[in-house]
Amino acid sequence: MPASDPSETQTQFRPVHKDRRALPRVTLGCPGKVILPDGDVVNVMIHDLSRDGLQIRCGKKAALAIHPKGTAIKDGAGPEVQVLFYVPVNSGKGRVKAKGKLMYFALIAPEIVAMGLKFKSISSGGVEHLRSVVKAALEGC
Repeated sequence: MPASDPSETQTQFRPVHKDRRALPRVTLGCPGKVILPDGDVVNVMIHDLSRDGLQIRCGKKAALAIHPKGTAIKDGAGPEVQVLFYVPVNSGKGRVKAKGKLMYFALIAPEIVAMGLKFKSISSGGVEHLRSVVKAALEGC
């Protein structure tokens, strides 16, 4: 497929974004929230994660609330966002709150957008929860 002009609105479906993370991903598939700079909250799905980032999936309307330009993102040129989600730990759920930079924005189905987030900061408890989830998933392989 030819490369998209990043100034154009995403209209073509793209395969799930090429894996560029240095660390292994763990499929999570849990609900999450993106907290916008104005305090509004957008409900999303945390598709997968690693210790250095995650992939958000959501509908087009939610995606445009997060990235109003709706354009392709050149690596690292996306907006900074805050996410909140819970991961399974021991017999409960561990809270993870993180800030990061959107690294890509891709339409992967008629109404589904995938966005990659590279973490810039993670809550102290969140770091431990992420380590625990990734470690448990990798040990189960």
